Amino acid sequence: MIRLIRALSSLHGEQYTEPYIAKAKFERYANLVGKGTHTNMTVEKEKAKFVLIIIDLYDNEIVLARLRITLFLHATENLTVTVHHSMPKDVQVWRSFSKEAIYAFAKEADDANPIHLTDRPIVQGLFLLRTLADYFGKVNSLEMKFIKPLYADQLVYLQKHSGSFIGYNEHEMIFKGKVEISE
Repeated sequence: MIRLIRALSSLHGEQYTEPYIAKAKFERYANLVGKGTHTNMTVEKEKAKFVLIIIDLYDNEIVLARLRITLFLHATENLTVTVHHSMPKDVQVWRSFSKEAIYAFAKEADDANPIHLTDRPIVQGLFLLRTLADYFGKVNSLEMKFIKPLYADQLVYLQKHSGSFIGYNEHEMIFKGKVEISE
């Protein structure tokens, strides 16, 4: 998955300064271990406030995996939105992300977005996506909607249902999504 994520770093231009991932969907069509000859990135839609990007991983001419990302541009305007949700009773403690882990992922993904490199960094949406994919195991499809930013060292609580999940910090919903796992 990191090859798909790294391809995103090739976006250049002022409009891509400090973007915020609103949605991300990973789809795996084949076994990815040791495969993949190249990636191809397409900007599917480009509007004043958002961009839809599709990144495909190929093995010669066969698409092995796809990453669809909706970016909100100029994210600092969107980070102050407050969404209040009470945490349900059936959640479990999942994990937190240290500053060092966030910085390391930024380096691995060639992500220079300053919101991930501060003293109180925001966890990259694609870091969450990849970590959840690893957590769930053999994922065919994983789709996430990001509602609130997750900061370093905040504890994440996870609520799982058949084919869906919701992530919370101590007080509010921060992401939700759907997962399809191969048997």
